[in-house]
Amino acid sequence: MAIVAAAVLVRILYFTQIASSPCVLLHRASQTDMAFFDGWAREIVSGDLMSARVEPPLHDWHGLIAERYFSRHPDEARAYVDRAEHANAEPGALLWRDWLGRGRFYQEPLYPYLIALTYAILGPDPRWVFVWQMLLGAATTALVLAVTRRAFGDRAGVLAAAMVCLGGPWIYPEAVLVRTTLLVFAGFGLVLLLDRALEHPSFRRWFWIGLAAGGAVLLQAYFVMFLAAAAAFALFDRRSQAAGASDRKST
Repeated sequence: MAIVAAAVLVRILYFTQIASSPCVLLHRASQTDMAFFDGWAREIVSGDLMSARVEPPLHDWHGLIAERYFSRHPDEARAYVDRAEHANAEPGALLWRDWLGRGRFYQEPLYPYLIALTYAILGPDPRWVFVWQMLLGAATTALVLAVTRRAFGDRAGVLAAAMVCLGGPWIYPEAVLVRTTLLVFAGFGLVLLLDRALEHPSFRRWFWIGLAAGGAVLLQAYFVMFLAAAAAFALFDRRSQAAGASDRKST
């Protein structure tokens, strides 16, 4: 489609502009999610396949919360200071580690594992991640076109796809180590799958929705709400069809 080709071209131009700029080095700033995802992926590539060595980050806001907690619980503060001296760690980091518990993911794991897979195959350079994120961004224009066209017609679909193709807020996250692009792609993809399943229900269509939604939950947990909404829509649609069939029989 022409709109997808245009989206690819725009992203190629954008990538060539930023590929050698500081914009692709934001993951080196320790107080960012980009740094956390990059470090997590590197741990996986180094052999920590279960992410056992991945600790929660200690960003400034984590530290402020820990300081406030310690100020209200001085006895615990002294105990954490003693532990930190023996563990060669920050007291705040130990506190957050205890709060979050061992053997748990600080954030949903799918995105860092995808980064790790990219690093393992192509090398630990985030620009390779940006390449497939931009391809997904271009593919999102096709999803937006399809979803909007089905709901509001061709003209609205083309206009919405053009906004995704050229919109800075859509393009910028594609060249940053954040999962925004994947979330948008997953969201529109699930809406399209659900719309098609409601229009022509079948086991195969609902199977793919379940599989895709499960992957989306591993990307970010709030997609559980989509699963609940999809189940409600399916139940309502089934009851509406049953009521319609009953009315036709009665007449």
